[in-house]
Amino acid sequence: MISFLFFLGILFYSYTSAAWVVSFDNPQYWQSITTSGDGQFVYAVADGDYIYYSADYGSSWDISYDNVQSWTSVATSYDGQYVYSVASNIYNPQGYIYSSSDYGQTWEVSFNSSMQWNSVTTSDNGQYVYACVYVNSNKQAYIYYSSDYGDTWAISFQYNQPWYSITTTGSGANVYAAVHGGNIYSSSDFGINWNPTFNNNQDWFSITTSSNGKFVYALTSNTIFSSSNSGNSWTAATIKGNTWQCIATISTGHIVYAGNGNGGIYISSDFGVNWILSFTTGQKSTHWQSIAISDVGDYVYSVVDTNGYIYTLQSTAANIAQPLP
Repeated sequence: MISFLFFLGILFYSYTSAAWVVSFDNPQYWQSITTSGDGQFVYAVADGDYIYYSADYGSSWDISYDNVQSWTSVATSYDGQYVYSVASNIYNPQGYIYSSSDYGQTWEVSFNSSMQWNSVTTSDNGQYVYACVYVNSNKQAYIYYSSDYGDTWAISFQYNQPWYSITTTGSGANVYAAVHGGNIYSSSDFGINWNPTFNNNQDWFSITTSSNGKFVYALTSNTIFSSSNSGNSWTAATIKGNTWQCIATISTGHIVYAGNGNGGIYISSDFGVNWILSFTTGQKSTHWQSIAISDVGDYVYSVVDTNGYIYTLQSTAANIAQPLP
């Protein structure tokens, strides 16, 4: 069945023949997952294990980097060629930033500063990379950036906070970062200058943005917040109390997925206003840790953090948005 919705000059249509399936039944403490724009290349990292990849839309998986680390986050360019991953130094002194420029075939240390790296994001072309620190050995936590595909790094925002999640737009110009036990901050000039965009002291867990930076979504354990004006104002969604863990959106920002700690993944197809259950494992012990979505939403991937699997939403075509003629 195909359904249609006209809204704000955009024609939304979706095929409902879709089902969530186990994509990779390798029980791990999965922490993060990312995908190329077309959904073909997928990368996932596990705490205390390796970096894994799929080059066939999640149909098969293999080891991308057999370096055991406390991996916390992974991000890829639009074409899947450039991949960046960060590790925490809690259990391993090599808590560095790592990069690959050949679709995850080979890896190298991109920034050998050992810290408790928590999140990484990159522009569509892979040139601009941003990574945030939860805390380092000196009890300092900053945001770092690279504008040359990870070759060199510098401090982007020297503001000591427990940074938890970071996201950027397709161009890399707009960046949003969330503090665990603090506020949300933004930069509109490639990380040169930063300002608070949401002074709402919360334990933020995840943040995501549309490709143009207009639509931004962030969540705490209890509430999903959305902004339709690049973070200038925020609205709380009516759905609450789901121990939210992760959130992701497609390039246009109109379709959003959010995962919780009670086994459920929810979807909104109207810019985060209304939410319905997309999938549940039926087990409240299932903690969805990360979600990745292709450019138009026809491929969705999610990981479970405690002895969990990688799941894929398989669809003939789903959640595609086209401008009205």
